[in-house]
Amino acid sequence: MPCAIIFIWIPTFLVKVALYNGTLSSITYVIIIVRVQVIVTLVGLLIGKHGSFVNQIKAKTGASVYVRNHPDSVKQKICAVEGSQNEIEAALDMIKDKFPEKRFPNFSIQEISPELYQKLAPLVPEFLQLQLVESVNNDTIMTCLVSAGHFFLQQPLHPTFPALHALHRLMAATYQNPDVPSLPRPVKEGSICAAPTENNWYRAQVISTSEENDTSVVKLVDFGGYLTVDNDQLKQIRSDFMTLPFQATEALLAFVKPANNELEWSSEALRIMAGLTAGQLLHAQVAGYDEAGLPLVHLYLTLNPQQVIFLNRELVERGLAEWEIPPDS
Repeated sequence: MPCAIIFIWIPTFLVKVALYNGTLSSITYVIIIVRVQVIVTLVGLLIGKHGSFVNQIKAKTGASVYVRNHPDSVKQKICAVEGSQNEIEAALDMIKDKFPEKRFPNFSIQEISPELYQKLAPLVPEFLQLQLVESVNNDTIMTCLVSAGHFFLQQPLHPTFPALHALHRLMAATYQNPDVPSLPRPVKEGSICAAPTENNWYRAQVISTSEENDTSVVKLVDFGGYLTVDNDQLKQIRSDFMTLPFQATEALLAFVKPANNELEWSSEALRIMAGLTAGQLLHAQVAGYDEAGLPLVHLYLTLNPQQVIFLNRELVERGLAEWEIPPDS
């Protein structure tokens, strides 16, 4: 029987991951997610320019650092540090060194309360989400354009990718059964579930939920994009459907913004981006991360060995975008 990954969340923010093939076997990996509160004015310094400090933490300790909105206060953020016990301790030491008490008397590292923890949407552990590798060209395809500067990428040459099609077929067959249990009520943000769309079923994560409308906004974790779904249509995900890493990586176009100080990307920019990327293999280079941990990427389209289009620059040269900073700075 194929092994399945079982996730057990306990109040001390410990996630135990075990292999299961009929009975619970030994724990093979333990990951801890520690969450602390950070004053908003210090978030930029914590992240570093273009994610430089969190990248340094990752390189030196192996721990990942994310910043999320505080559910109760606009003046604070939640900083989550994910890794093994040793990795987290090393990462917290680096953070303490960067914020010495004498210079930053208002900065302290204290775990959030259990009451506040209950209000937070669970983070998807890094090992469950397929990542773009830093310092290399990642071979990707565009699977969903939210806007010209916000999109989802798959990695079709990754060794786990062929299993997605088999998973998709198995989910389609499984969720035709009306007896599959629905997602428990009340639906919680962050829950992983199965969601229907276009006469098929997809792995999804609940992003937000509306009790008034009895609907939820979900993110399709393998193909990208967001949907609003009736809560009674959301089904529990089977444990063996969680062995494959989520295949769609959400990303942002690095260091460009909509032209003419517009707040949103134009429909023309979306049209151009869709036309250039449809059905094409794209090289994605990670240039940094935003404060939510989304990778900022440079995208390249190779038409032939002598013609490579740098898509970030292409939008700028067409007057559809502006540089936030020079691409080589």
